[in-house]
Amino acid sequence: MAKKKGISSQTIRFFVQALFFALVSWAVLHFWGAAGAHHICPFAAVESPLLAHHHAISMDIFTVGMALGLFFIIVTLVFPRAFCGWVCPVGFISRLLRWPGKWLGLKTRIGVKQNNNLAWLAVAVLFYIAIATWVSGTLRCIVGCPFFWTYAIFDIRPSATTIAFLSVFIFGSIVVERFFCRWFCPYGAILGQLGRFSIFSIRKEQTSRADCKRCYVCPMGTLPQNTPDVRGPMCISCLRCIDRSPFSTLKMGIRRLKEKPEE
Repeated sequence: MAKKKGISSQTIRFFVQALFFALVSWAVLHFWGAAGAHHICPFAAVESPLLAHHHAISMDIFTVGMALGLFFIIVTLVFPRAFCGWVCPVGFISRLLRWPGKWLGLKTRIGVKQNNNLAWLAVAVLFYIAIATWVSGTLRCIVGCPFFWTYAIFDIRPSATTIAFLSVFIFGSIVVERFFCRWFCPYGAILGQLGRFSIFSIRKEQTSRADCKRCYVCPMGTLPQNTPDVRGPMCISCLRCIDRSPFSTLKMGIRRLKEKPEE
């Protein structure tokens, strides 16, 4: 049966992302100022304990970020990387940056297996930042964080290293959709690995029609392969593949505990 027409989940998701971006921007500028975005960043759940334990820095200044970080980790155990797909300001910025690339016809297709394997780069970034923070006693993520510099660029003169990182982020996001989110975001690395075990996942409901590739519109470059659902770290619960999947081939449902290869 053909799907009923109506407001697509992607239209809803765009406005939800825009709303969260506006709320986060207001909170940052109202409570902490342009250079205070790290106070609300969920990655504080990783960095603030390192700073507090090793350098006797109070965790109170990161209370909001820590609470959000832990909350979205819990959410990820239900819906894979829902924070990345629906809430994250950097994800929203990346979505906007990809538009010029689409208008210019820039397409970069990477195999699902290779794309998922490249997710380990983000895990490496995670460990590097954690170790560097522990050793230096400073928030090392700030050097190249797109979220922080979205606001701080108006108050702080960026270093040459920061300019280089941000240039790569902008150019990469234009060429490859969710470039930073896929392979470099340290918080995304945590959510991505936990998302492998989420209660819900994108599932194939009609395997006979699962090879049409119309669902291959994932902003993170993934889709079900030889398994009944998405198993890798890339799914961000954006539902774009479900919107494009004909005959309701794909649905969001409870993850199958036993992984049976398809015939």
